[in-house]
Amino acid sequence: MRKAAENYDILLQYDNAKPHTSAATLDATAHLGFTVLPHPAYSPDLGPRDFHLFSTLKEDLRGQNVKSEEKVNTAVHQWFWEKKNIF
Repeated sequence: MRKAAENYDILLQYDNAKPHTSAATLDATAHLGFTVLPHPAYSPDLGPRDFHLFSTLKEDLRGQNVKSEEKVNTAVHQWFWEKKNIF
């Protein structure tokens, strides 16, 4: 059987669910020559309590067209500055 990764560098990033960490899955991905990236550990910095913040930010900035990363950073900083007393 030809390895699928001979022509491509295939990277997989699984979460830590049981089907993704089982011996059969790990053996199959190794046999196919895939590279499995480590799953980042849970970060309390991005816990569920922060999701309301990002959805509000997304809603408020929707429709703005920016042409550079600098302008995105400026728009986000301005948004936080305006919300400073709320958060």
